[in-house]
Amino acid sequence: GSGGPGQGFVDPKVQVQVANGTIAGKVTNVSSGLGIAGATVIAGTQSNITDVNGNYSMSIVPGTYTVTASATGFQTNTTTSVVVTSGNVTTRTFALTPGVLTTILRTITVSPPTTSLTVSGTQMFNATALDQNNNPMRGVNITWTTGNITVGSVFPLTGITGQDGNASTTFTAAATGVAMVTATNGTVAGSANVTVMPRVSVVTSFLLTPDTSVVRKGTTINVKAKALNGSLPEPLFNGMANITITANNMSQVTFDQTATFLNGNATIHVTSSVSQFVTVMATNGTINGSTIVEFADMVIGLDMGWNLISIPSFADPSDINQTLKLVQNNGVQTFNPATSSFVTPTDLQPLYGYWINVTADNQKLGFIADTSIIIEPPTRNLFEGWNLIGVSASRDDTIDSIRLDMTPEAAFADLRNGEQPSQWFYSRLVSFDGAIPRTFTAGVDLTLSEPPLKQGHGYWLFIKKIPDTNENNVPWAGKLW
Repeated sequence: GSGGPGQGFVDPKVQVQVANGTIAGKVTNVSSGLGIAGATVIAGTQSNITDVNGNYSMSIVPGTYTVTASATGFQTNTTTSVVVTSGNVTTRTFALTPGVLTTILRTITVSPPTTSLTVSGTQMFNATALDQNNNPMRGVNITWTTGNITVGSVFPLTGITGQDGNASTTFTAAATGVAMVTATNGTVAGSANVTVMPRVSVVTSFLLTPDTSVVRKGTTINVKAKALNGSLPEPLFNGMANITITANNMSQVTFDQTATFLNGNATIHVTSSVSQFVTVMATNGTINGSTIVEFADMVIGLDMGWNLISIPSFADPSDINQTLKLVQNNGVQTFNPATSSFVTPTDLQPLYGYWINVTADNQKLGFIADTSIIIEPPTRNLFEGWNLIGVSASRDDTIDSIRLDMTPEAAFADLRNGEQPSQWFYSRLVSFDGAIPRTFTAGVDLTLSEPPLKQGHGYWLFIKKIPDTNENNVPWAGKLW
């Protein structure tokens, strides 16, 4: 309303501003009484550096404070319960004793201050402890905590800062969301924020692994397909892959056209009605993977270590690298009876035995028969003394009809001049079936029908001195293929 001079009213909406108070004083050397220039005085969040005479002054919100004075080369001095009132000056003088500077933990900084992860991802955090002069502090105990343990966790939970003032922990993301990672020492703490996002499936290749690499023709091979992210499995991939094959006779191959992945895994079924190598490939855009399997006329199981084998027919191909390309091995040897020495072969021939050193378990050797008509049976010469031999079967001697077995009478018909063992050119046979050597003596346990000789196996055969001839060897023929 109106009124005369000096009359009126005060609007209650006008708020009264509270004025700061002041802490002032001097920091001196207790020994000399002289002021200390460059000393640090801290009260709450405020600080001030003394001038050349050791004087300081700081404006501060009214309240009760703990005031600390420190300087390089002096022991720290602290005064508690210092009351500051509005508009007034509170005086505090500090006399510092020369000696080692006492450091005070002022701040903890966590880095990086923010980060984003996907589920299962990790992030290392560093806590840096700084004193009142912003110098790193060693030997500070740090306790790590996570604000949301559902989103993720930290390990280790405690640490001690090193010379650089740092202590670290690792955060592991468990679920989507946000979490705060905090490093604490007493009432001093620092923190960082973590955002965890859903992990996106990343596939760089497919790993194709057959349950067995070699089978009889007409048998189904299950090829396991695994999605990979680099060299690690990618369990989040639930997509598909197109399946293609490469073979000499592709029309005889039956296979799944597509593979559906569940949790990063799929199964591909492949069958060939004829004997051949088949390359199986899985493709999704630029992502691919492949493997080679063999469908064979005959399959021989191999043990880890040395195996004594032979080829049961005119195999196609006879090139050793092609025949053994699906067998993990580190060497093949055969025996030359003419020179009584072991040699490394370049191809595999019937009627010969071969030592193969297999370097993995559950290996199989497959043979693909030559489809051409062979007019002449395989032949070789056997020399006086030991010979490394194999058993040669005919095209009709299949795994189903005679179970791979042949009698000595059928295998060694060319090496007998009569029914009596004394009329035979051979006297001993050594078998390594099951990796256990067993010697059979002619006329005792090596008879016309025993022991059964197995196609695909190798044997040592001893040829006696050949009578009525100047030759030291005798020809030997296998069965007509």
